[in-house]
Amino acid sequence: MDRVKLLCVSIMLAVASTGAARAETSRAGQGAEKSGDIVLVSNARAAVTKADFEAEIERVPEQDRLEFLASRERIGKVLEEMLVRKTLAVEARQAGLDKLPVVIRKMAAAQENALAAERIKELAQGVKLPDFRVRAREIYRIETDKYTVKPMVRASHILVNFKERSKDEALKRAEEVYALAKSGNDFGALAEKYSDDSSNKASKGDLGYFSADMMVKPFSDAAFAMKPGEISAPVETQFGFHVLRLDDAKPGYKQDFDTVSGAIIEQLKAEYLTELKKNHLVDIRADSTIKVNEEEILKIKTTLPVDGHK
Repeated sequence: MDRVKLLCVSIMLAVASTGAARAETSRAGQGAEKSGDIVLVSNARAAVTKADFEAEIERVPEQDRLEFLASRERIGKVLEEMLVRKTLAVEARQAGLDKLPVVIRKMAAAQENALAAERIKELAQGVKLPDFRVRAREIYRIETDKYTVKPMVRASHILVNFKERSKDEALKRAEEVYALAKSGNDFGALAEKYSDDSSNKASKGDLGYFSADMMVKPFSDAAFAMKPGEISAPVETQFGFHVLRLDDAKPGYKQDFDTVSGAIIEQLKAEYLTELKKNHLVDIRADSTIKVNEEEILKIKTTLPVDGHK
């Protein structure tokens, strides 16, 4: 967060605040100090504590949390938003909005949502998990393709496209480039001079490593039929004519079970716990004590007030 911006916000809010607001903030700050919590950001009317922030980041998906916490800018933005929200809440309480029936209901609903979410999380805690290793090995055996690293090649190319010339002209130019490459001219220099592929001219035509399914079929067929160091005659694709040089080739292989077993087991655990939670929700929905007041439900659309404050 931009400290200057925060300071300006704090000053403006301080100027606008009333004596009652300062008193309320003082009590809030003293409460935080008594509890031993750390205030991360505050103004004359509200304070965001470390505990507040920790509760807020629970909303960030767990897999994204580490990246989020590594960004000072993101943390700053969230703290600023929290401070604004807390300040608005102080203003709302001072205006008596927390006494409105609709607000009371919304606050109760928010509490129930939080409790329900915690209950779902609690279901997964302390559960005795089965041994997934046998199942993991079975998956490893059945889903061979998933744990097989595909053959890869590294190639460079010079593209002569059809956009700026006719197909015959493009082929003639590609054959000239091929002859130059075969006669010992530096392939990278030829790519810089002749290639119409602007995306990799700077890398002298180097395409890096790729598997067969990452390129169009005619291109892949040619590349995977070559040996390292070989240069191909012009190969036609929808992009134009390519002169290829194969730079390296890596054979495919199946990863060892010990290498992938951890990831397989973690996936099985996640699926098991998801099913556990799902079954619990199914049980709640299938509760034989559920009663439905159909008559009153049908009246809802005609009896609910338009103004939510009523």
